[in-house]
Amino acid sequence: MRNLNLYTLFASAMLVFSSCSTDETLLQEEQSLDLLKSYTIQRDASGAYSLDYNLNGNVEVDNVTDVQTNTNEIFLYSSNNESSRKVSQDLYIDQSQIKVGFVDTNSDKNATITVLDNDIQMSKSRNERLETYGLTSNTDGSFDLDFKVIDGVAVEFIYDGDKNVYEVHLNEDAKASQSKFLQTFTTEKGVALNIEFVNNAITTNSRVSAIRRPVIIIRD
Repeated sequence: MRNLNLYTLFASAMLVFSSCSTDETLLQEEQSLDLLKSYTIQRDASGAYSLDYNLNGNVEVDNVTDVQTNTNEIFLYSSNNESSRKVSQDLYIDQSQIKVGFVDTNSDKNATITVLDNDIQMSKSRNERLETYGLTSNTDGSFDLDFKVIDGVAVEFIYDGDKNVYEVHLNEDAKASQSKFLQTFTTEKGVALNIEFVNNAITTNSRVSAIRRPVIIIRD
């Protein structure tokens, strides 16, 4: 009987120790988890911008505008309260620029999205070959560029290694038949991703004029 009581006491102690170890492991995993899972910045056919992002677990979101840098800062905090894991918000061009900064307070990892573009919603002239586009971050560190061009536009992808810029050339071509494109980009850790849409046009002097808009810069 005495041996049985000792065995029961030992088993109970081991169960409590195992439970504590499991709780500590789960807590460490939660503390090291990146709160931001993925995001997509996109422009629709009207020229309006929006941002969709997915979160890991219950996350509290706080939007702050940094007036000095004109940045929409999105602070992410781990929370015990039930919350949506998908968030959407509209973005607005200010002085031909959109700048968004994610601040992950759980892992101290930050991501910055900068877009240089003309506000075609306010423009009387809409000489746009690019109809819509969206750039999505993936969990493996790569990015998917999904876009659509108007009819009669040929697309060519060129990488400028000297400037570390991925150029998407949009050229007038009546024979062009493809309008939807999907391109995946990978970058080294700590290296910015630079994507520029290049609208090539022939001027009256038979010179090629290149308008680089929109420009997207991603820094992690």
